[in-house]
Parts: sequence; structure tokens; C-alpha cells
Amino acid sequence: MSADTIRFNKLTIPDWSSFQIAIVKTDQPSIHRALLKMEHWHQLPSESVMKYYYDKLHLCVQADSNMSSSMIIHYLIKGLNDSLLPHVIFRHPATANDFLYIAQDEETILLALNYLSYALPNARIRYPNEDMHMDHQVNVVKRPINVNHYSCLNFITQKHVYSLPHIDDVIERLNGSQIFSKLDLRGGYFHVPLEYKERAKTAFIASDVLWEFTTLP
Repeated sequence: MSADTIRFNKLTIPDWSSFQIAIVKTDQPSIHRALLKMEHWHQLPSESVMKYYYDKLHLCVQADSNMSSSMIIHYLIKGLNDSLLPHVIFRHPATANDFLYIAQDEETILLALNYLSYALPNARIRYPNEDMHMDHQVNVVKRPINVNHYSCLNFITQKHVYSLPHIDDVIERLNGSQIFSKLDLRGGYFHVPLEYKERAKTAFIASDVLWEFTTLP
């Protein structure tokens, strides 16, 4: 049976793990059912990446305890939510742990973008072009997919608010004072904390990680 499998499927079996799976499908129906369950297991819309990851990994181990890392990643990506799938593929996870880190990172970014999208649900979204007036104080960060989400940031940002006090002017106002608060000693308005619900409006991406200001930027 194994020789026949190799002979008729040698062009479609890329590695040893795939060959083992092909043999199991033919000779071990019970394990084949576990394989089918694993292949058709998809992340639910409200399911977190972490829960999906451990459930799918458990099914992979049940189907083949010696499954290669590349095949595990293949099945993990195959069942991922459609909104996360292209971004995870774009970042090329090399191991199962890489997949979990990248998928959770993209999940966090997606949640932040959804928050910005729902901030003004009736706003008309347009792609920026050379003819549109853009506030130079707001950077629209483009992603390979769903870049329109970022333009919502322009709708909830107050434009042309002038002018913020210079730090030297703030310090100069303290000249002659004898009593200082902790806020004065740490730099004035630069260290005023932001409310938690407002932090997502300051989000930006650096080194493939989403960052948010916790104090006034």
C-alpha cells in the first residue's frame, strides 16, 4: 500500500509528514477522522487567537504526534480567521511559537483598528491622494490590506489646534516659585496621563508592534 501511495502521489507529497498523513488516510480510518477534524477546524469569529491555537495544536498532536513544524504551521494558518490570515502569512511565521506571537500581535492591531472604525460609524472613508488636503501632524499608516481603517484617525483628531506651549516657556513660568508639585518636576503637560479609552487614538506601529501613548504625546 505504501509503495502504491508513493508511486501515484509522489508529485503531490512534498515531505515525509505529508506522506505519513497519506498513509494514515488509507490504513487507519480512526486517525483519518482526527485528521479530517483538524483540517476543518477553523477559528470562530468571537474566538481568541490563543484559544484557537491550543485547540488546533491539540488536534495536530492527536492526528500525528510526530508532525513536522512546517505542517503544524500550515494547518494553524489554514484555519485562521479571514481578517488575520493575510497579515500572518505576510509575516512568515517559522515555528508554532512564532505563529502564536504574530497572530496575537495582528489580533491586537485589528482590535485597535476596529475601535477607530466604530468611533465614527457614519463617516465617509476616502483613500488619501495628492489632491486631498492632509494634516501633516497626522500620519496615515498604510498596511497591505484594509488600509482604509487608518483614515478614521483623521476624523477623530482635532486639526490645526495652535499652539502648544514650548517646554522652555513652561519651565520659565516656574521661575521664582518656591513650592513645586510632582507634576511640575517631571516636565509639565508632557506627563499628564491619558484616559485609557483615549489611548487607542494615539496608536502607531514601529518594528511590527502596535504602540500607544499612556501620557500626552
